[in-house]
Amino acid sequence: MDGKGGLFVCMPSKRLLTGERVDLAHALNNETREKITSAIFTAYEQALAKSENSDKE
Repeated sequence: MDGKGGLFVCMPSKRLLTGERVDLAHALNNETREKITSAIFTAYEQALAKSENSDKE
């Protein structure tokens, strides 16, 4: 997600009829959250690089 402070990773959630969001999944601890976030950003950067390279061809 792209927020005011830049890109960030959020866990899956569902919006209730009241408008409130409820997490469907969440990391059990900060270490796990950091591993998930790092893996997502690495994959995102690789996808961007691949896209930029294919645009040049």
